[in-house]
Amino acid sequence: MNIKKVISLICIILGLVLTAFSFNLTPAYGQEEIPGDAERGGKLYTSWDLVTNFTDFRSRQPIWVANGNNPAPERITWRCVTCHGWDYRGSEGSLSYAGVQEEMNSPSLLALMGNPPSEIVPWLNGTNNADHDFSNMLSLRDMQDLSKFISIALISPDLIAAEDNNDVLGTAGVGLEIYRTYCQPCHGVEGEKINFGSTTSPSFMGDLAWANPWRIAHVVRFGHIIGIVPSASTLQIPFSQQIDLIAHLQTLPRARALASAGTQNIDFSTQASTLPLVIGALAISILIFSAVIVTVRRHNR
Repeated sequence: MNIKKVISLICIILGLVLTAFSFNLTPAYGQEEIPGDAERGGKLYTSWDLVTNFTDFRSRQPIWVANGNNPAPERITWRCVTCHGWDYRGSEGSLSYAGVQEEMNSPSLLALMGNPPSEIVPWLNGTNNADHDFSNMLSLRDMQDLSKFISIALISPDLIAAEDNNDVLGTAGVGLEIYRTYCQPCHGVEGEKINFGSTTSPSFMGDLAWANPWRIAHVVRFGHIIGIVPSASTLQIPFSQQIDLIAHLQTLPRARALASAGTQNIDFSTQASTLPLVIGALAISILIFSAVIVTVRRHNR
């Protein structure tokens, strides 16, 4: 084979390689790195105003007002979960604010599962609906995080519990061990340490798990909005075991049983904000870390 044929063959091979490489530079949507943080998006979905420290609410959400649901505080009407629910099914499912289920007309988000974030952001910035405009409240990063959460992190509520009776689909026996490891130190053996209601109208972990297991699932998956409860991904708890955990929570005593047993508990509704505690803990951690660095440097001299 002469040198010209060899060179021609090499050029053909290089051309094929470069062509294949160029296709890899423009992969399909499902192969792209989607901008945004889905876990933070899950927290924003719960209470974006608390995550971003936004307080400048000047009116209630227009769609909320149009539905006649005026009594709620302004900030509540702007939260995603208030209208779209903990199971993401809108007015068809479990909404967040008392009394809205019969009145609110809000769409399910499940139809947006798998859609590119570029098609979801317009629902947040007012492009698709001027009454659903969050552009003066949420940053581009916030919208990207929410869009990624909706795109890749929503799950069908049927994978968590039965719609007709709220019965969780997991195995309570498996969930017990997870509860003992991660939850029991704060919530107590029977979920009795924290009262999520009030002294006169108590609500404990067992009550919450039956009232709205999808709410528990969302908090387990994405963590508490100010970081008190880490996300399941941080704790490396797989989804099936998360559902097992919620199944165990449904076996815990409810308020009536705990009250009859004379259980001592913390009244969550009357507690001060936990944010100062978190800030204080961070400050102490920084001081300890600084002291360790100083000690190491002195030792190395």
